[in-house]
Amino acid sequence: ALAPPGTVVISEATAQLVSGYFECKAWDETVLLGPDDTQVAYEVRGESALQTRLEVGAAYGLTPFVGREAEVALLRERWGYVHEGLGQVVLIRGEAGIGKSRLVQVVKDEVVGETVMALECHCSPYHQYTAFYPLIDLLHRALQASSGMTSPADQLARLEGLLTPYGVPLDEAVPLLAALLSLPRMSARAVLAKVVSKWR
Repeated sequence: ALAPPGTVVISEATAQLVSGYFECKAWDETVLLGPDDTQVAYEVRGESALQTRLEVGAAYGLTPFVGREAEVALLRERWGYVHEGLGQVVLIRGEAGIGKSRLVQVVKDEVVGETVMALECHCSPYHQYTAFYPLIDLLHRALQASSGMTSPADQLARLEGLLTPYGVPLDEAVPLLAALLSLPRMSARAVLAKVVSKWR
């Protein structure tokens, strides 16, 4: 009842719970919810760029990371092999809550200053029946990274732009990825014609 049309309004308690995940703006005036209940209401402006609890935690300051020197050293060693041109895959597994994600975050923070592109995907129990969900989510985030590019045509153009530097055959890749992202289908010929017109 309090929210203007086309908006979402939440309580202060909810705003604290979603802080970091969503951009919220406090209303200037308090809201009377009952005879003795006045609260500050918050308007939800949109999602933030932060995806995980660790990214949100890092924005507010994480506790010191201790006791994993051997694991960090092993990951640094593997990263050294990557620099030598030897691709690596590392599987980190263990019980929930022992610090697997934090370990990865620590190593990721160490290499952030290097000239690397980090592509991060996350699984979700809410999407366990959606094939390729981590890849779909990664691509959606990449396509929306550029402000204002929300229409299907803009996203297709952005998709082409993302793939072009890597020499990916656009006439094959774009229709497949467009289908995966539920974007309007484009024939390979239409994609190729678009690319050729850009080169002229």
